[in-house]
Amino acid sequence: MDDGTDYDTAITKADAREKRERKKSALMQKVQKELGKTEGEYPKELYIQKLSGEAVPKIWIVNGELVRDLYFIDFTEGGHHFVYDFVPYNEVWLDNDLAPAEREFVLLHELHERYLMFKGMDYDHAHSSSSYIEYQCRKNPKLLGEKMTEEMVKNAQIVPELVDTLV
Repeated sequence: MDDGTDYDTAITKADAREKRERKKSALMQKVQKELGKTEGEYPKELYIQKLSGEAVPKIWIVNGELVRDLYFIDFTEGGHHFVYDFVPYNEVWLDNDLAPAEREFVLLHELHERYLMFKGMDYDHAHSSSSYIEYQCRKNPKLLGEKMTEEMVKNAQIVPELVDTLV
């Protein structure tokens, strides 16, 4: 950009370069050998720890590096199907790079955003609302348990059959 290249061109070139470099990592070399063997399956290295037991949605700590390598370079903190189509319907992913103390706040954000988007809200408004609730709980951590329970109950209602009827 210092040489006069516009932002869109610069970011496209930078992303392409990063993708090439990411393919060289030891993790990607290992995963590349397994990709394509079973249609629709994720590499076993993707899922690190399940946090939710049998609850729906399933909440996973995932290998953020691998998510960035395979699916979306800018994946950070967490996500769900309504933002990232590579995340299964009934899953919420948390990046393993998150500090454990951050997980509950990010999870609250993702669950709130997921439910609002399920109900039809666009990403920008859902994200803004989720950031506000996350911020309120960071300021007053005593609210976190109550808000998390509310969001888990609402999110348990989101099943693929209902999602398909909304699309």
